[in-house]
Amino acid sequence: MSLIIPEVPDFELIPSLSEKFNSEQLTEIFENSFLNINNINPRQFLFICELLTFNKTHFEEFLQLLAIYINGCDKLDTEIKLQIENYLASKILKKFETQRHYSDYFQIFDQHYKNINTQEIQNPSENIVIFFVHHPVLLAHTNTLLKTLENRKSETKVVIASLEFSQSFADACKKIGCEFIRIEGKNLTEKLDKFIALTKIARHCIWLCVPQYLSYVSSLTDNISWWSLKFYPKITGVRHKLSGRGDDFSFNIDNERWINFGGSFDVKNDSHSAAPWAYRKNKFGAFCREELINDANYWQLVGAILGSNPLSTFHYCGKKAIHEKWASLYKIDLKRIVFLGWLKDPHLKIREMAIILDCYGMRHGSLLFEGMACNIPIVYPQIANNHNGLPLYYSQIKVKDSCENPNNFASFTTVDKAVALTSNLLQNESINTEFGKKINCIYNAYPKPSFDELETILDSEC
Repeated sequence: MSLIIPEVPDFELIPSLSEKFNSEQLTEIFENSFLNINNINPRQFLFICELLTFNKTHFEEFLQLLAIYINGCDKLDTEIKLQIENYLASKILKKFETQRHYSDYFQIFDQHYKNINTQEIQNPSENIVIFFVHHPVLLAHTNTLLKTLENRKSETKVVIASLEFSQSFADACKKIGCEFIRIEGKNLTEKLDKFIALTKIARHCIWLCVPQYLSYVSSLTDNISWWSLKFYPKITGVRHKLSGRGDDFSFNIDNERWINFGGSFDVKNDSHSAAPWAYRKNKFGAFCREELINDANYWQLVGAILGSNPLSTFHYCGKKAIHEKWASLYKIDLKRIVFLGWLKDPHLKIREMAIILDCYGMRHGSLLFEGMACNIPIVYPQIANNHNGLPLYYSQIKVKDSCENPNNFASFTTVDKAVALTSNLLQNESINTEFGKKINCIYNAYPKPSFDELETILDSEC
């Protein structure tokens, strides 16, 4: 089966096309695209990449196409390359939430910009620290930033810069004594170049979390520290790399040194109790993006738990419902699955659960703290090379003996063990209560570092 892609392809056709092409035919599309790469315009290129990876396959072939297109296509200026990087990260990397996939993807851009740009060494002396956020929205990573900046004693001027403007975000910055600025420019390249100019002034410039465009910026200035709250792609031009893991001052990922700084979390359920047991009994759920639970292992597990607990119901949130195909596959009664939609205040629903069932891949992240704060049990599959979620937060506790290791009581290795563990927690109040206390212990012992500690770290490392 051949595929002719028009100059302006219709991206709405990708789901139906993905059903028509088998793996061998997709490989043939990759090979033809590889041979004709210089004749493909950017929209056609994005279409091909999405089609190849739509069913979470052909990632290696996608990377090969990306590398040759970014490095060898003469039509691409910086603006188009930046747009390609962001689009594919948002569309494709969300399907492959692992350290390896993130590293392999961003390394292509890191090597590309390092080869064509010259990094300037900056020695600014003004007493200013600038944080860069892509979008001024109050989500997990920006809430962590704002919480960490609260109640600081330092007299250093703190500025939060973004590519866009939001009055509510600007107000949140003002409330904690920080200045918010929108970086103006006619396009993305001009805006990023203006941010690079700021690195010549501020003593420290800290890029928050999302790695899109970081390879470009750090190839032109060395005054960038990166505070990642997720994965650890290898971006070589960054001065300091910050993230939370373990209880030592620093740690290594893929032979790269990271300074241990996780930040503080804004936890709305702090000092709140869970809902009464009669309301929570037999309810379990997930409160992450729906993409993180859109896999066979997770829904097989949900089906097994529901099958062993006839009065139980499973609740999940997200931008779109994904459960019907899995319910059909595992013969789950649709009446026992509750899709909550996109929740403005997920912490309120979390209080109503007997259990949070964490994911097989990328886990819930900081939303787990909402459950931990009000003694909601959290259970998770114990998988090799997956150290995030509850085990990650336990690893950062300074005095390990103060709490029990969650791997000893909250994890499972098989579906049968998961069913046995969750059945007790769904139906037995006393078992649920004691389990919740162990979870809450980790919450209370988790370190809550401040901006003053971050500033001291960066000053001492320079």
